Amino acid sequence: MKNLLTTYLLIILSTLYVLAQTDTTLTKENQLNIFIDGGYDIDHIRKEIPYVNYVRDRKDADVHIIITSQRTGAGGRQYSVSFNGQKEYSNMIDTIVFTTIPNSSEEEERTKQINTIKLGLMRYIAQTPMAEMFSINFNHKTTEEIIDKWNSWVYKLDIGGYGNGEESYQNLSMWGNVSADRITEDWKTEISYSNHFNQSTYFLDTETYKILNTSNYFEGLAVKSMGEHWSSGAQIELSNSTFSNIKLSYESNLAIEYNIFPYSESTTKQLRLMYMAGYKHNDYIDTTLYDKISEDLMQQNLEIAFEYIDKWGSLSTGVRGSTYFHDFSKNSLNINTNISLNIF
Repeated sequence: MKNLLTTYLLIILSTLYVLAQTDTTLTKENQLNIFIDGGYDIDHIRKEIPYVNYVRDRKDADVHIIITSQRTGAGGRQYSVSFNGQKEYSNMIDTIVFTTIPNSSEEEERTKQINTIKLGLMRYIAQTPMAEMFSINFNHKTTEEIIDKWNSWVYKLDIGGYGNGEESYQNLSMWGNVSADRITEDWKTEISYSNHFNQSTYFLDTETYKILNTSNYFEGLAVKSMGEHWSSGAQIELSNSTFSNIKLSYESNLAIEYNIFPYSESTTKQLRLMYMAGYKHNDYIDTTLYDKISEDLMQQNLEIAFEYIDKWGSLSTGVRGSTYFHDFSKNSLNINTNISLNIF
């Protein structure tokens, strides 16, 4: 009898041991530690993805997630979500890219961001006991070819204005802008027109003074992709501005750009060199300081831009120089640098 009881006791203990080994209860011990750089509404991310542990120090994370974005030529945004494994996951690095259309709502962008983070984390969760808690589903019943009746064109109309005044002063400002953009794998085409009206009125004693400024601007741009590193394009501009003493100005430019890094990596790193040259004609409302009522100009620009985003922070710098062919003493040089460091 004593031996029988001992045998039963051993069987019970063995069963409890096996159950303990296969227990996949959600605890801090079997959760992934993640650290998120970028993105927005972290509280919403925590709410929608509750099965990971959010740490405050990136060095404590199993996965360091970096979210960056850039505006697309069509007016939407392209997001790049980089998953950088650390510790035992140090050899696992992934990047998932998704794009939003110009009229996407904030909720639609948040949903895409959440789904992308969930998708990227699955590779890491698959290496943990938590993998048994997940199932994979496909939400669409069928896949059909989608035909874009707009042929990739995106149209925008923007109208605005404001006014204010008091006893001795009144101001009225109005503006409008209309644009048409088309972005494909091979071409980027942009057409836009804008108009601005601003009138200020001053009442001084018995006198009334009015200052009126108007401007019109038209631009056409076409850029051809020539692979992962090269692109070339042409630009035309037409404008006038009472504030800038421009009765009529028109110019055309040709440009070529080389990116040392592939364009597909532009959301995290890029080193671009762009050269632009062209012709410009100005007709002035009044004679300029150089005694000109009109003039023809040949101009050139050289721009070098570098941007890099990593776990330690980000660095961007740009150098732009421009000059006229007929007089190199008339030139300008602009340098802009920004650095952001994750100290703690």
